[in-house]
Amino acid sequence: MRRLALALTISGCLALVLACSTSIIGVWASQGKDLILPGASSVQIDRSGVTRLQITYRLSPRQTRQQVRRHLIQQGWTQITTQNINRLDWAFTRRLWFDIAREIAIVSLSSENHRDVTISVGRCIRISNWIRCL
Repeated sequence: MRRLALALTISGCLALVLACSTSIIGVWASQGKDLILPGASSVQIDRSGVTRLQITYRLSPRQTRQQVRRHLIQQGWTQITTQNINRLDWAFTRRLWFDIAREIAIVSLSSENHRDVTISVGRCIRISNWIRCL
């Protein structure tokens, strides 16, 4: 009886770890797709580990820079202002996990071709009273 209970407990724990790992991998694989404006072309997503993400794409001729901004706001991002950023770049942030983590996105629009968009995303984790960006 004890062996059965132990086997069931271990099996349950392993199943829970497997389920959590599968969902984390699924989230990581689909990460960044919500940042892409529907109808954009030449989409490239570059993941550097778990904490960094770079997305580049080209807007269609009927899409504007303001549509990119509105799309990000609809996806839960908040636009913030910073002093040390180029005039053509925008900064956005959103809170995750009950404000324990934050994502920061810098949206760069090409000055030569206003159809090329680059979005760089990083994550910050709050530990006690200080924040560490990864």
